[in-house]
Amino acid sequence: MRHLIILDVETGGLDHFINPICQVSFSIVDENFEQKAAYSAFIQPYRIFGKDPVYEPKALQYNKITMKQLYDGLVTKDVVKVMIELFDRYKGKKKSDKPMFVGHNFSFDKGFVETLFRTQNQDIWKYVNANCFDTMTMSWLKWPDLPSYTLTNCCDKVGINLVDAHDAENDVAATTQLFKELTLSLRGGKAHDKNELVDHLNQEVELSSFRKHFKV
Repeated sequence: MRHLIILDVETGGLDHFINPICQVSFSIVDENFEQKAAYSAFIQPYRIFGKDPVYEPKALQYNKITMKQLYDGLVTKDVVKVMIELFDRYKGKKKSDKPMFVGHNFSFDKGFVETLFRTQNQDIWKYVNANCFDTMTMSWLKWPDLPSYTLTNCCDKVGINLVDAHDAENDVAATTQLFKELTLSLRGGKAHDKNELVDHLNQEVELSSFRKHFKV
């Protein structure tokens, strides 16, 4: 069985060559969306390709992460070690069964996690399938007339009330629900419209189950 890694990062800017990851969160689920593992951590400042990291003030204002949270976080070496252990645990027996990433606008997150691993002389694609699912692209295909495809707008389309957007942990929980809805539509069901939701969703992402994991 192939597993999926729903991942989100909050960063110190838009350029992964100079701006570091501030917070990384992910949930590993199976093909039936049953959660197998989850992880979330703030990351201490780390050097990128021999240079000190740059934290853009606007970025920190946007994601509401403080430098104290970062200095109280984990060192890069320990974060990457845990990520490798979890990714490796769910890689499957065949090379083609390595877990696959799922994210919203994942092309953004991809560069940051690649660079994070490179700071530890690791290649992330050794542990994860190079193919990825992007809920932004899937949403564009499903709803071509949306004015914009932010995670909040896409979640609103299926009745998911995203609270505290731009917290990586909350965004992972919301992306998981959104991906599940979109996948159900591909499997012969349909992505629900928010006006049709009765018992399928409670109009709000349930974060408590996501937070029942070892968290640092």
